[in-house]
Amino acid sequence: MRRFALLIGGFLFFELTPAWAQRQIVDRVVAVINDEAITQSELEVYLRPLYESLKEQYQGEELNRQLNEVRLKLLNQMIEDRLVFQESKELGITVDDSEIDAMVNEVKRRFSSETEFDQMLAAQRYSLAELREGFQRQIAIRKLHDMEVRAHVVVSPREIEDFYKNRNPELAEEEKIKIRSITLRKTKEAEEKGLSDEAARKKLESVEARIRTGESFEALAREFSEDARAKEGGLVGWVRRGEMLPAIEEHLFKLPAGAISPLLETPQGYHLFKIEEKTVSQVPSLEEVREKIRAMIFREKAGKRFKEWMNQLKARAYISVR
Repeated sequence: MRRFALLIGGFLFFELTPAWAQRQIVDRVVAVINDEAITQSELEVYLRPLYESLKEQYQGEELNRQLNEVRLKLLNQMIEDRLVFQESKELGITVDDSEIDAMVNEVKRRFSSETEFDQMLAAQRYSLAELREGFQRQIAIRKLHDMEVRAHVVVSPREIEDFYKNRNPELAEEEKIKIRSITLRKTKEAEEKGLSDEAARKKLESVEARIRTGESFEALAREFSEDARAKEGGLVGWVRRGEMLPAIEEHLFKLPAGAISPLLETPQGYHLFKIEEKTVSQVPSLEEVREKIRAMIFREKAGKRFKEWMNQLKARAYISVR
């Protein structure tokens, strides 16, 4: 829990910088927002874990490009957070202790004891006072957001009906299949070298033959499968397109409910699948998706309103990015 963050309407980023980070000031200001500065050290508190994640995906120039892009987005979010909190103070928005208590208690419930909670704070070099101050800022920001964004967004019945008529593809339920699987793994050597494993293949072929003569797929999965789903009779559950390896998915989505797949090979082993159930892509009735549509329209309009409001705040503010 290096930082506490709140996403408001998908746009606004709230950040709580611990006092220890604020004290480790690098003599470099990266942005000034009215009479407040954001320092390089503050930015790095949030950038560092993102950098570690990016290093696992990119290298060289691409890593630098991705890092610069993330840095700019993060800095912009921090600037917007400062602007909103400054505006909340200007408007005299107040936060009761009871509201802060509720948020602190919500965090405490994630820990098994008060002691564990205190240990987390100590490990992250936070004090309870700093945590409460951060939550006070967070609540003030949320209240202002409700006043300036949510209160200005209305979704009419006509808008919902027009959305349903004109944007049906966005409402279609995805095609999905409910499957069971039996997996026999290749030897470690075959897997590492990208080779076949004829013993595993032949064993699964014999299992397949028993299934096709009427034996229970579920029972044979419990007996022979070598993956974590064996105890559940090989039950994978519902999957949608894009959730499996393309080579596997290509075969399975062509099969009807009740069908058994051909024996399929992956780098890890050999697999058989049973299609338990299958749903086709279809658009629900208006009444079934009315609230879903209302939420989608609300998000779109709230996002637009937020951008307009933020542009107004930025136009009135002194902002210098260095």
